[in-house]
Amino acid sequence: MIEVSNQYIKETINNLILLLGIKEDISYNSLRRPFNEGKIKECIKIIADYLGLPIEINLIYVPSDYHSKNAETAGFTSNKPVKTDARGRGVERIVAQVSIPNILPPFGTSAFTNFPIDVKISNSIKRHPDTFMALMAHELSHVLLHSLWHKEKDNEIYVDIAAMLLGFKKIMKKGRKTVQHPFLAFLGGVTITTTYGYLSDEQFEFAYNEIKSFWNSFRTKKTELLVQIDKIKDLIRKTANLYKIFQKNFTWISEQLSRLKIKDKDTDQFVKMQGFVFQYPDFDKDLIEKEKSLDNLYEEIINKPYNPCETGKFDQWEIHLQNKLNEIKHYYIFLKTCLKTQLKYIEIKQKILTFLEIRKN
Repeated sequence: MIEVSNQYIKETINNLILLLGIKEDISYNSLRRPFNEGKIKECIKIIADYLGLPIEINLIYVPSDYHSKNAETAGFTSNKPVKTDARGRGVERIVAQVSIPNILPPFGTSAFTNFPIDVKISNSIKRHPDTFMALMAHELSHVLLHSLWHKEKDNEIYVDIAAMLLGFKKIMKKGRKTVQHPFLAFLGGVTITTTYGYLSDEQFEFAYNEIKSFWNSFRTKKTELLVQIDKIKDLIRKTANLYKIFQKNFTWISEQLSRLKIKDKDTDQFVKMQGFVFQYPDFDKDLIEKEKSLDNLYEEIINKPYNPCETGKFDQWEIHLQNKLNEIKHYYIFLKTCLKTQLKYIEIKQKILTFLEIRKN
């Protein structure tokens, strides 16, 4: 393992957050399901997509005893996660390596989309799917940092932490160790634990908890905004229901206006109703559009990675949603007031429907 201090790890996290932000952990089943079905390429592509890599995966199977051409020892020679047992020995070969070409296009360019990346794997990965997924998250994070021309693109600590920040901290925690033949322990045999990656257990736990703390604080802000959106959408639906009854009542009253005796104290309210209908001829459609825009904002917020440089964005969203809530609340109160006035003049059947709608809302 690489010996670094917790302060170094903390600084690494802070530096990478400014560049990458933090993403919610990827769903474990979204990876394990295609893996179990033998769709290894699809599993790797899901990992790449979640890291923001729109690359094309070329999957190459190699024997478990694969030797790189320039290797002095068995196995791969570049970006190879450390594999040790309690004595510091490499124990089992789990081959998983990404080849990064020198002509890798910059991140975000059109040339980077569907750029072919070779991934070599051996059949031994089938015995340890969690470890395979953790190794692939690490290896593909090398691709990401290379495409960003990051000065620490070959720094294994940076690469491990980049993968953890971008949604793979739980996967890496789950897959960083393998246990060989645990049943032998019952027969007095030796159980061998192999650790993968470049962080010691203590370093990994420190990094994991630091990132989790950042994410929990960020998630709280996101949750508050999402709850606010749901609250506004609920009010929009209630307002739409009131409007349907209001519109039906208004049409009937308008047709019967010559024989209705509108009281003086209600005249002003009826003038406001006429002004509202004239000003908002497609009010129901406007409400649908408002709900759609909130759905879009909901998706934007839920997919928003954490970035301390963009904390002001959440303040803007909060102000926007409060203004939207006040706007819908204004319409809601107005329509409810209108319905109470209309109750005095409509037919008994419609009167009952209107009364029930007011009570329900």
